[in-house]
Amino acid sequence: MVVAEWRRAPESLSAAEVLMREACHADAVSRAYYAIMHAAKAALFVHGVAATSHAGVKRMFGLHLVRPGRIEPLWSDHLVEGSDERLAADYDVFISYSEEETRRECERAREFLERMRQYLIANGLTERDLEIDDHETPWTQDVGQAANIIDIFRSELQPQEREVLQVVG
Repeated sequence: MVVAEWRRAPESLSAAEVLMREACHADAVSRAYYAIMHAAKAALFVHGVAATSHAGVKRMFGLHLVRPGRIEPLWSDHLVEGSDERLAADYDVFISYSEEETRRECERAREFLERMRQYLIANGLTERDLEIDDHETPWTQDVGQAANIIDIFRSELQPQEREVLQVVG
């Protein structure tokens, strides 16, 4: 899960930068936050900590990474501020972001990802683990694993069960 979450982080940042170039500033701000959130979740997973909500990620980040001194408090501030901006960008129809404000949010995300990258490497991951392979994204790995499970499942079916599966699937 560490690597899967990590790989979503730079993908979200790339999406934010594309949206910024297309002057979709609110959407870019939102995607920049998601880059931060995925990187934070990856850092938490290093310690076996999972959070299923945005509030949970913020709370667990502080509890498991900042409080014990593993990560500097500044990064928790980035996570919280990014979350606040994401909420405004997604739900406040009266808010707008300038190109400069959007650029700052993307820069905040870029800095956060760099710090989390350092943290992940310091905690046993390698540069290779954190690389984004254009041909193998986290979901293609999951699809490959799911296909293997389905093959195993099919091999254990009786012949009449296989016929039903073929008709249905």
